[in-house]
Amino acid sequence: MDLAFTKEERTFREEVRQFLRDQVPLETRCKLIEGRGLSRDEMVAWTRILHKKGWAVPDWPKEYGGTGWTLAQLYIFGEELQMYPVRGLPDFGTSLVDPVIYTFGNEAQKKYYLPRIANADDWWCQGFSEPRAGSDLAALKARAVRDGDHYIVNGQKILTCRSMRGLKRSSRASISCSKASSPRRSAMLFSQTALPTNLQAFPKGRGHDRLNGWRSSELAPWEAASQCPSPTPAFL
Repeated sequence: MDLAFTKEERTFREEVRQFLRDQVPLETRCKLIEGRGLSRDEMVAWTRILHKKGWAVPDWPKEYGGTGWTLAQLYIFGEELQMYPVRGLPDFGTSLVDPVIYTFGNEAQKKYYLPRIANADDWWCQGFSEPRAGSDLAALKARAVRDGDHYIVNGQKILTCRSMRGLKRSSRASISCSKASSPRRSAMLFSQTALPTNLQAFPKGRGHDRLNGWRSSELAPWEAASQCPSPTPAFL
């Protein structure tokens, strides 16, 4: 079995390297080499450079802005980003929210949310966990109840972002809720809603930094208690 990269894949690697040399801002690269964090403006600027090239969301389906690359090309691209070093899109929008939208969302949701995620117009945090339900999603207590043209989201969430500044940067939260249940916990039905984090009914509690002992924590939960109205088009 020949596991070597093909000539075309090696040529692609050189294309990625040249793009990084030409397009990554010098200050951005220096900060990342030194292990310093980037500001929101710096992350957005770099994301939009990638987006202009068509490389911001390479693993998305091509019809929604992806590249159509092979697995080998995706691997090469990710490896070159790490070695340069520079990062791809920095928030939860591209890793957790977008697959739900382009798989289960309607056309209006896809048209609205996906371009905004790819261009870093929206900054996302996730709301899976609750005070008594961490990774056990079958224990979720938050509920989404239809009320005319809206769903009312009731419950309490721990919002997770990439740092203590993450929620302040976030413009939207992806909230997981139970819509129905059955006698079997495994048969509970879940959905997600996209809530703007500037809602008056979206209070922000205390933050918890360095949960994993790292200097720059990967997790920064915030408590959010509800009765938040979610427009029907924002419910997936």
